[in-house]
Amino acid sequence: MNINIKVVEMGKTFKVEGYLIKLQRLFKKIIEAESAKHAIDKVYCLFGSHNRLKRTLIKIDKIEEIKVDKNG
Repeated sequence: MNINIKVVEMGKTFKVEGYLIKLQRLFKKIIEAESAKHAIDKVYCLFGSHNRLKRTLIKIDKIEEIKVDKNG
């Protein structure tokens, strides 16, 4: 029995920095996403679900794509 497994890469890696207004806390998060817009949306979803924050209470100051060596 042969099983073929196709590896699909997620996309790019982004570093997102910002401020959680209600918690008065800075954050830095490394996110894998297909685009910067998807990375921002992912940050909103993560902090919204874990800290019960609305998007208006999450301020994103900086987003940049970072290069990650996938070989090791």
